[in-house]
Amino acid sequence: MATPCRRAGGTAGLAGVAGALVVLLLLLVDAPGPKLLSSKAAAATGRSRQRPVVLIVFDEFPTNPLMNRAGRIDAQRFPNFAALARNSTWFRNATTVMPDTPHAVPAIFTGRIPAADTPPTFTAQPRNLFTLLAGSYRIESIEAATALCPPRLCRKQATQGEPPTGPYCSRAVCTFTSTIQSGHRPALYSLHAILPHVPWVYLPSGKRYGGDTGHRIPGAKGGIWRHDPWLATQAEQHFILQLAYTDHALGLILDRLRERGLYDRALVVVTADHGESFRPGTLRRHVEPANLVDIAFVPLFVKLPNQRRGRIDDSFVQTIDILPTIAAALHMRIPWHVDGKPLIGSRLPADGTVAVDRVRSRLRVLLVQRRRSLAAQLRTFGTGPMDRVYRIGPNRQLLGRSVDSLPVRPSSGEGVRISGHELLGAVDLSLGQLPTYLNGTLLGPRPTRQNVAIAVNGTIAAVTRSYEELGETKFAAIVPESSLQAGANDVRVYAVDGPVLTELRPADLTYTLGPKGLEASDGTTIPIGTEIAGEVRGIQTSDGLTIGGWAANLRTHRAAESIVVLVDGRSVFVAQNRNNERRDILKRYGIDEAGFVYTLPGGLLHAAGTAQQVRVFAIAGIVASELRYLPGYPWVTAGRASPREGRAWIRRRLE
Repeated sequence: MATPCRRAGGTAGLAGVAGALVVLLLLLVDAPGPKLLSSKAAAATGRSRQRPVVLIVFDEFPTNPLMNRAGRIDAQRFPNFAALARNSTWFRNATTVMPDTPHAVPAIFTGRIPAADTPPTFTAQPRNLFTLLAGSYRIESIEAATALCPPRLCRKQATQGEPPTGPYCSRAVCTFTSTIQSGHRPALYSLHAILPHVPWVYLPSGKRYGGDTGHRIPGAKGGIWRHDPWLATQAEQHFILQLAYTDHALGLILDRLRERGLYDRALVVVTADHGESFRPGTLRRHVEPANLVDIAFVPLFVKLPNQRRGRIDDSFVQTIDILPTIAAALHMRIPWHVDGKPLIGSRLPADGTVAVDRVRSRLRVLLVQRRRSLAAQLRTFGTGPMDRVYRIGPNRQLLGRSVDSLPVRPSSGEGVRISGHELLGAVDLSLGQLPTYLNGTLLGPRPTRQNVAIAVNGTIAAVTRSYEELGETKFAAIVPESSLQAGANDVRVYAVDGPVLTELRPADLTYTLGPKGLEASDGTTIPIGTEIAGEVRGIQTSDGLTIGGWAANLRTHRAAESIVVLVDGRSVFVAQNRNNERRDILKRYGIDEAGFVYTLPGGLLHAAGTAQQVRVFAIAGIVASELRYLPGYPWVTAGRASPREGRAWIRRRLE
């Protein structure tokens, strides 16, 4: 009887935290080789049905970030991809056929280009890899956004969390890895990994940013990049850091395959559903002529059983070729028509028409564009160790300099607020989250695009540039993990004006719950009323808590500006709202970007179920309101309500 597979689930309100999956196998190739997989390696599949099959599908993963100046995989930056590539074939020019997951993933598993109205389910697409191998293979699969595995083979089972076995076990890495077992019956190990897909919250070490972990991407309003190259560059930086985490996750899977004695004799395929664009003025995720080069190219690596020599193949190949290739390697006949072709057994074309949905171009034309894109990427992020990825932005000559060695003057009435600054005061380096993502608001008469330097414990750790958002001047930057120390960290923000740094006055506020409202540290009091609607839920993890929800004034149709978390009446976390788009709230109430998601360390809050209260308030303008606590909120509060009571609560705020 077949082993049930798993389909990863998530929490709609906390989409930035719930992940699904894991990982993969990628490759580098140190020397170019013939255009075909070697006939010797192909012949090694004679006893095909004794061979394990491993198919890993990444998500939102363009090919260029893997490459160095020679057009090969950057082995220093992505060592596990490189290790696999040394005995695999990298189809360097592979392209997807669809720009969205519900169509791109089924194309991989069926070998066919699905119609636009075809759902990604077994009922709609029963002819797929699972049914092809069902007769002779045990099935171990995690699906993130599809349900292609037939119910008789796969029992629906949501992935609720990961065992605390290491820092690289997020997004179902360990869940999937644990399914890899040696045995007499061969297995299909299939994973659609939501990596390096947004939200970008992972550092190369596998730890997450503490504090702000929302989905919203500054500069990509409605999925379209603003004409601000700096915001797109920062987003690409986040992506590359998370891709490095993906590399570590890949290493876990490769190690597991080797430990179980499966790697050498396995057929391993690693690919991605579609790419992603960081091109100002274009769509981030959906395809158009201007970004086809970014969306079309995806990694594709094939390791045949007993293949040991790495190769690069620059033929015209597509993701619909994966299923025919697996069938050919296993000497199996596909009992249905496929649009793809096997990548073994015949000479492959050098050129062809790249078609992603309805956008088309010749491969040779796209390759010219890709070389230009790669050159631009390398100018910004370089190659080699990941430290270089942090060294972006204006005034890079300041990075690593001691503030004491630089000319600094005090500001005259100008200030800065750092969102979630409380996390910097009690850093626990042993936890799986670190406050390395620093963002906030510049106060005072500063230009919208102001060069900024951020010092951590006396050393310039990041340089950035501010931007305008909702009438405020915002800034954001990622500092290296190595810049933080255990305990309290001194973080200062400077405006860079030529050779002189202007230290901006810290203007972070703390709050105490008093008889007349929230009493702020600047001496003002914000009255508490019912003007602001919103909800909050909380999920405890092994090293902290994630809280998420939304907050807005339904009468003025404006999102709240700040979220305040109080423990026993005193604020322990104050952060900017609007870091999660919450399209459901936009659709329901016409209020844009009203959501929030934060990840807080466990030491900041009481244990769940204790008598002490952990309360959450939203501030909009000069008023504050306590949010409604959804069922399952970990602490005792006076504000928890049933769904029915919640609907009445919303109606009262609309009246």
